[in-house]
Amino acid sequence: MTEYDLVIDWMCFHEVPKANWGAYAELINRICKKWFVLNVFSRTGSGQLIGLPPAAPFVPRHQLSLEDIKGLFQEFIICEPWGSRDYPEDLNTCGDEEPIAAKYACILKRK
Repeated sequence: MTEYDLVIDWMCFHEVPKANWGAYAELINRICKKWFVLNVFSRTGSGQLIGLPPAAPFVPRHQLSLEDIKGLFQEFIICEPWGSRDYPEDLNTCGDEEPIAAKYACILKRK
């Protein structure tokens, strides 16, 4: 299997069905040799929107905590002090008023 020094997941993982999270984490652990950048919806932090509506039918938008991320990607550590950043995002993509959701941007390094 091909390995990479850097793997970037920018807003994909949170749409993976929960039943497949373990398989996804195993894949990242196999192919990522050094750095993993992950951006997902956050369950905590700015925005405080709990229970995001699906992006499309049958495509959930899961919210994760830092503990979820650490538990799933155990071959990695979140780099401190700037390894994770919580920030709000306006979900208004079509001009309608939509709520603010929190996101995490994480930089993880293989242990």
